[in-house]
Amino acid sequence: MYRSILHPFILKVCYLKGVNGRKDLRNLSAASRGESAPVPVPFERIFESLPHLALILSPELMIRGVSDAYLEATLSEREKIVSRYVFDVFPDNLYTPQASSVNNLKASLEQVIRTKKAHQMPIQHYDVPDPKAPGQFAERYWSPFAYPENTFGREII
Repeated sequence: MYRSILHPFILKVCYLKGVNGRKDLRNLSAASRGESAPVPVPFERIFESLPHLALILSPELMIRGVSDAYLEATLSEREKIVSRYVFDVFPDNLYTPQASSVNNLKASLEQVIRTKKAHQMPIQHYDVPDPKAPGQFAERYWSPFAYPENTFGREII
């Protein structure tokens, strides 16, 4: 049996003040090491190694990126969830008839997409599938926060 843990849940994090696109990221990295030539910055790896539980979703709610901390908290593997619809990966717990996790989170995300404004949800009971016990779920509690972002000309939430 898994212990219930309150997990902060950031759906998207990637703002660097004064940095405008990948070219500036490369230049920033080179300048910080005293180099003059731009050096590529592994943006995806930086995002993945954030200590926060972070998930990048498209407006169609497809998973586009995920932090290692999020993978650990949700008992997931990157290659099994990226490019998939978030609610196919994280459905409601079938054994909890009163579960409304999917409906609650979906309503919050749709509000963010519609209003283009951040939304903080109250604490949610949202169990995750347990890969060590197929068909079973691990109990989890989350404090979801979602906000829209338009980075590099592509809209994501």
